[in-house]
Amino acid sequence: MVRVFTDLNDIKTQWDTVDLKVFLKVNFIQAFYKAHSKILHLFILGKNLRIYSHLFTLRFTQTKKYFFNSSLIPFFLNLLRIKILYLTNTFITNVPFYYSKDIISLKQILSSIKQSYSLIVIPDFLYKNLHDIKGKYFKVEVEEDMVLKLDKSWRIFDDYLDALKTKYRSKINLVFRKTEKIDVRILSNDDLKNYSLIMQNMFEQVARESSFKGPMFNVETFRLLNNEIVNVYGYFLGDKIVAFSSEIQHNNTLYSYYTGFNKDLNKSIPIYARILTEHIKNAIKFNVNSLVFGRTANEFKSNFGARPIKSFVYIRVKNRILYFFLKPLFSRLSTKDWIIRNPFKKIN
Repeated sequence: MVRVFTDLNDIKTQWDTVDLKVFLKVNFIQAFYKAHSKILHLFILGKNLRIYSHLFTLRFTQTKKYFFNSSLIPFFLNLLRIKILYLTNTFITNVPFYYSKDIISLKQILSSIKQSYSLIVIPDFLYKNLHDIKGKYFKVEVEEDMVLKLDKSWRIFDDYLDALKTKYRSKINLVFRKTEKIDVRILSNDDLKNYSLIMQNMFEQVARESSFKGPMFNVETFRLLNNEIVNVYGYFLGDKIVAFSSEIQHNNTLYSYYTGFNKDLNKSIPIYARILTEHIKNAIKFNVNSLVFGRTANEFKSNFGARPIKSFVYIRVKNRILYFFLKPLFSRLSTKDWIIRNPFKKIN
């Protein structure tokens, strides 16, 4: 039997009774639940099943960058607000937010969700573990995850630098020279409270460049997360915070999540490049196998050795009228072409 709850308090005592990874535990997902009250949080619960999902309303214009020619989109679609069931955590889309010992019946899950929606989005890692899939699902490529695989011989950051071609090593050394006045430190809960408005503004500056603009991430989430799970770093120029970044370490992977910076200042001081190098430093220090940079600025991240991992979602349009207009457009959905850089002397 599968049940669906929208109140975290209704599932707290049952949710963690199976062997869940850190991302799916109550202590982690409750931060997103508490900080994002404008979306509906779905907690899908079965004997050996846990799925954390979101239901929210999206303007079609928030995804139009995926189209080769947005002028082909009918005018009314630009104004349309679509209710979307996204079967994962909208704010962290590159790790699974489900647990199951068995193949999952999608039919059973959907029949248990009583809320209305027009469109279903399923990430690839969940879709491959589903059966009873009814209706037409469109497979759509989304922006690649950028991942840096760390060489086991890298013990300190200089080892990483030595592995780079001269051109790319010189660029990183220049980044450090231009940002030498930047002070990097871990932010305390008091810091997160004091700088929350500035951090939110800096994050939204960066988020505007994303091809997909779902619900806006609330930086208050950081204060609600356990400090043992996430580290948030502030980048200061004098006494002024000009950027922040966050990291989550799990098993042998370091995840880089949620970055914000002063975009005007970044034109003269390479703050964003400094953030990426700090993540690489930490990945080497923590002796992880890989560093996950996320889905934005792919070509730029490839300058630091990150490589793309293709990602897909599966989309079904339930509303017949909406399906009529969207069907011919799905074939035009595409990620932006970019050039993969190869900064290492030898393939890493």
